Amino acid sequence: MVEVRANSSLWLARSGCRSVAIAALLAAGMAGAQAAPAEWPLSADAWAAAPRQAETILAMAPVVSAVQTLLAEPRSHLILLHPSGEEGALWAAELRAWLVSLGVDTQRIQLRAAAATARNLTLSVVAAPARGATP
Repeated sequence: MVEVRANSSLWLARSGCRSVAIAALLAAGMAGAQAAPAEWPLSADAWAAAPRQAETILAMAPVVSAVQTLLAEPRSHLILLHPSGEEGALWAAELRAWLVSLGVDTQRIQLRAAAATARNLTLSVVAAPARGATP
């Protein structure tokens, strides 16, 4: 396993030549990470145009930014807010499967349907409430 450290969090990549490249791509993105918004839209056009390879998934700026933020906050979780309907649900499930295959804990990812008019998938990192805090 290759370990990439980012703000005390680990991104665990699978062993193998391709995974070393994936870890390097993510590490390069994390080196220049800055404070960012908690939401990142991913357009259907960008998703449809990208070949389904780990390198292209990790080259998508919204994905990289959301994962960096998620890893920087160990108690946070990622919400994939997708267009409602079967196509949107399949899109979100595919992205979740990619993230899990690249080492993101499935327990930290939630899928939620947005309004029927939504055209983008929005990646949103939400911090867990502080211990002892009341909602």
